[in-house]
Amino acid sequence: MDFDLSPEQEAFRDEVRGFIAEHRPANPGDPAQVRDWQRKVREKRWVGFSWPADCGGGGGGIMEQVILKEEMAKAKAPPLGSCFMGLAWVGPAIVQYGTEEQKQRFIPDILDGKYQWCTGYSEPDSGSDLASLQCKAVREGDCYVVNGQKIWTSIAMWSKWMILLVRTANPRSQENKHDGITCLLV
Repeated sequence: MDFDLSPEQEAFRDEVRGFIAEHRPANPGDPAQVRDWQRKVREKRWVGFSWPADCGGGGGGIMEQVILKEEMAKAKAPPLGSCFMGLAWVGPAIVQYGTEEQKQRFIPDILDGKYQWCTGYSEPDSGSDLASLQCKAVREGDCYVVNGQKIWTSIAMWSKWMILLVRTANPRSQENKHDGITCLLV
């Protein structure tokens, strides 16, 4: 395996280092400086760097992503983006499986860090064992009526949206308890 970087990758590393040197906030505790930083990295399409360009991402490859994150970590730069659950889980799922309407509605705001997402996975007596979900959702027209309980709802107090896993059908068999689980954007 060849771990040497290509000339293009080395040039990208130089670009990242130069950008950090010029734009990294002098006071990372100053919200105005951090907002300015977030705007600038977003303009570079480094937030959502590996997402497709037609979805607002950078369309970057894996090695460039490694270089970008490595240089940011070395420089102790602020994070790339501020909508952490959105960038880590929700956005990639919408990019891969969402409708065009969902992409238009949610992806720009996730990349811009306009709000936070929380996760609705864990349940009493189940923890994070998703196969044992009991929270149910029944479709009524264009909506789902959710009945059940979630716990450990990560960053719920700061979130506008939730990615919620619910049962919409019974598992087809005892062997495949993951059947019948649906992900709702709430």
